[in-house]
Amino acid sequence: MTVTEGEIKAALFSLHPNKSPKPHDIHEAGMVRRILSQYERASGQSINFTSFFTRNTTKAEIEVIRWILDDVEKVTQSKYLGLPLVVGRSKSQIFHSIREKMEKKLQGWKGKLLSQAGKDVLIKSVAMAFPAYTMSVFRLSKKPCKEICRTLANFWWESDVGAKRIHWMKWSDITEAIGRGGPGFRDLEHFNTALLAKQCWRFLIHPNLLVSKLMKVRYFDKISMFNATAHQNSSWMWKSLKTAMPLLEEGLRKKVGDGKLINIWEDK
Repeated sequence: MTVTEGEIKAALFSLHPNKSPKPHDIHEAGMVRRILSQYERASGQSINFTSFFTRNTTKAEIEVIRWILDDVEKVTQSKYLGLPLVVGRSKSQIFHSIREKMEKKLQGWKGKLLSQAGKDVLIKSVAMAFPAYTMSVFRLSKKPCKEICRTLANFWWESDVGAKRIHWMKWSDITEAIGRGGPGFRDLEHFNTALLAKQCWRFLIHPNLLVSKLMKVRYFDKISMFNATAHQNSSWMWKSLKTAMPLLEEGLRKKVGDGKLINIWEDK
């Protein structure tokens, strides 16, 4: 692919004349390409490239960057290890696939003669595990959570032949602990918060992990993780983690040790 001088000029002069220039989309693309090429030579692995561009990226810039990255494929939405690479405004639509997978699994169970105890085991050990991987990284909006809970409730109450029956208990009662008289199903919103809080805990106790270093440099380089804020342009992952930090902070305590890392006015 040939990039014309006019396209390069259009990309370079697309900056607002009264604003300070940001890191050049094009310069960074070349840097990323050199780093990844070095990784390929060192590891012997070959990288499959795909690229995402924000709406603020001009068409000329996109073409130049794709040329720098060896005509890399441009995609609008994709998944990596089952997780969406881009989370836009429509959160419900992105996470709708979780409910679809669960419904397919439940359909396979409906044709079998299952006792109430058998349904209990399948829901807790299999069905509730479907959203766990996604919920450990992202905060699911209320709509997908309600849809999943409604699907599980219908499966729990329906008869062996698939006929619908009366729901004698509301879902909030079904999620009560066994010791309190409930079946002990998980409340998805609370479970989501717990999984996200666990990720934040890993950042604290394993600061040398690559993901811990990356998140620290990006969001809380010189301040405490709990004092960092989630801006409008922050990733959905970071915004999700911030919603779970109050839960973690509530039960967090510091061991005094030599006292060098203790802030006597703020730390618990």
